[in-house]
Amino acid sequence: MLTVIEEVKDLDAVWPEVESLLVGLSDYSAELLGLPRVPNWRELLRERAPSGPDSLTLLCRIDGEAVGLLSCVIVRNHLLYEETFVYVETGFVKDGYRRSGITRALMERAEAWSRGLGINQMRTTVHTANTLGVAAWTGLGFSPSSYNMTKLLEVSP
Repeated sequence: MLTVIEEVKDLDAVWPEVESLLVGLSDYSAELLGLPRVPNWRELLRERAPSGPDSLTLLCRIDGEAVGLLSCVIVRNHLLYEETFVYVETGFVKDGYRRSGITRALMERAEAWSRGLGINQMRTTVHTANTLGVAAWTGLGFSPSSYNMTKLLEVSP
């Protein structure tokens, strides 16, 4: 098996493959969270995909097939604090290819990119219900640094 990690320079050129992986992530998340998607969710995938000089998108191919994706963006939070970090927007590996080191290889490339820019911190968000994701990100050295608290309210009809 030939495994290649490609830095995507032209998102439009590989969009069908990236979209396929994002649809896989969306399907996984929708089932996991039990939330309905908005009617135009597929168009929003492209609109919200990170691109530009402050972003990095990596695509993993095995024997030419796109099987993994990692997208990051630089965040400069200078409103209150002097901090810059790389936020992992998207991390996804197709079922059947998980637990084979693909996410680790993608992260190693993203970490090298971050360090090369002088940025020493990476962050991401994972739902607590996503036990596979929590285990993966923890295994990659991420640890909780804040909590996103939710309270469900009853709504009158």
